[in-house]
Amino acid sequence: MSDLKPVIDRLRGKACDTAVVWLETQPDVETAWASCSRGDWMMWILEQVVDTKKLAACDIEIRRTVLKFVPDGEDRPRITIDTYERWAKGEASDEELTIARAAGADAWAAGAARAATWDAAWYAARAAARAARAARAAGDAARSAALSDFSDIVRKHFPQAPKLEAHNYDYD
Repeated sequence: MSDLKPVIDRLRGKACDTAVVWLETQPDVETAWASCSRGDWMMWILEQVVDTKKLAACDIEIRRTVLKFVPDGEDRPRITIDTYERWAKGEASDEELTIARAAGADAWAAGAARAATWDAAWYAARAAARAARAARAAGDAARSAALSDFSDIVRKHFPQAPKLEAHNYDYD
């Protein structure tokens, strides 16, 4: 646990208490990364230490998994994700992304696509949980399965644990 103690100390009070308690049971960062079944926790850590554009491909893939919850005919979430993808590739401006996010936020506010229109580029797993709750039939088992699937997506894009101990964790 020696390589995790400084990380845990810095995360305490800033990260989800459940995540910190879980991390305390892990022998090291690499084991924690390889065994984590919460993609939302993994994305939260990555957003502290990785450039937003580097996270985009992973985030986009996760967001696309929740488009199935969007009603037919509601294109704003898909357009938001497509614009986000173009932005990550340098094919869309910050202004275009802001406009697309606003349209996505409108869809979210209207209740049409809560999961896929989450305004931030992060917390995609949390957005999927909202979609699962909105669908009601999905329930807790589907939420856990989705978060586990998201952790596999995160590991596909970031197979190695991030160098957490080198970061200053300035979240404010």
